[in-house]
Amino acid sequence: MNKIGEQMMLQQLKSVYWLMMDSSGKMDFANKTLWDEITDLDQDSGDYQEVVVEIYFTDGRFIKLHNRSFESLINNSYSGDAILLLPMNDDKLLQAVAEQGVCIRDVYRPIVSITYDDPETGRTATDFPISSVVRIACYRKKVKWSERWRTLSPEKGKLHELMFRNFREKYLRDHPEIKE
Repeated sequence: MNKIGEQMMLQQLKSVYWLMMDSSGKMDFANKTLWDEITDLDQDSGDYQEVVVEIYFTDGRFIKLHNRSFESLINNSYSGDAILLLPMNDDKLLQAVAEQGVCIRDVYRPIVSITYDDPETGRTATDFPISSVVRIACYRKKVKWSERWRTLSPEKGKLHELMFRNFREKYLRDHPEIKE
C-alpha cells in the first residue's frame, strides 16, 4: 500500500470512529426517568445503534470494535472502543492526496492506536502500522434497549436511574429555557 492508500485507509478509520460515537446512545432528558428514555428508544431509536467495526490484517487476524451504544446511554458518555489517529504536518503528502481527487483536511501518521475489549485478553491497547490493514468493515445492529436494561441487576438499575435524575436536574438547571 502506498502513502496515498494509507491516508485513505486512515480517513476511513476516522469516519467509522465518528460514526461509532455519533451512533452511541445519548440521554436527551425528554423523559423523567431513564426507563422512559429506554422504552422510547425501543419505539424509535433513530440513529442510536450498535456500530461494529472489523479491522482485518495482512496476517489473517482481525479485531472487532464496538461503540457500546447501550452502555453509553446509561453512563451518559461514550463507553465504546477508541481509535486514535495522530495528525502530522506533511504538505507534500496532502497535496499528493488532493491531486488524486481525494478531499481531506488532515494527514495522519501511519500508526493507529486502538483501545478495545478483546474477548481473550480483556481491555487491550494496541498500536499497529496502517500498512498491516487490508480491509475495514463496518455495520450496524439494532439495540434491544429494554432487553438490555432487564439484564442489569436491580442495584445497577437503581444506580443508573439515580445518575439519570442527577444528570437531568443539572441539564434542566443549565438550560432554563426548557420547560418540563
